[in-house]
Amino acid sequence: MVVAIVGLGVFGVSMALKLIDEGAEVFAIDKEEEKVRKYANFVTHAVAADVTDRDAMESIGIRNADVAVITTASNITMSVMGTMILKELGIPNVIAKAKDEMHGRILQAVGASRVVYPEKEAGERLAHSILSNNFIDLIELDPRFSILEIKAPEKVVGRTLKQIDVRAKYGVNIVAVKSGNNWILTPGANDIIKQNDILVTIGSNEDLERFKE
Repeated sequence: MVVAIVGLGVFGVSMALKLIDEGAEVFAIDKEEEKVRKYANFVTHAVAADVTDRDAMESIGIRNADVAVITTASNITMSVMGTMILKELGIPNVIAKAKDEMHGRILQAVGASRVVYPEKEAGERLAHSILSNNFIDLIELDPRFSILEIKAPEKVVGRTLKQIDVRAKYGVNIVAVKSGNNWILTPGANDIIKQNDILVTIGSNEDLERFKE
């Protein structure tokens, strides 16, 4: 997979390095040549270019990217224009970072496949971790539904999934269980939840909140 990272700030660089580590090809783009030189040896390809310049995007071969991520939200005009241009050039999946909800709605209106709010999401994760002893991680699928990773609540320890019946009682699904160093994907009805097991659950935010209490 070829991923174009537009913007080599902290967020963009962190994403680029992680993608490289996971085996993806990373095409890094930034207007500042100094940043491009700094990180050129750590990515597959790096180039100094302006995402709002359609001709420049075509000339550097941005069409070859499977996914493009616009990582800068401070310049709203740039992120909106960049999203429009990348979609017009045929990139199937354009992900854009938004400064706030209004910015996000504009990005969606011009064609962003997905809008992310890293600061908001990090703040929510921290709040959850402060307020809940068993919280590990949260991935928001949309404003109403999430994937929640938690330590098994005491109320389910020592019981089978059939006995717990979380779908009927709480409206959530347990899609995976980590027991010790072993992951159980699509756990069966007779699998027993043990102390310190990690549960990966999916459901509405309201139902997940009830389940983890």
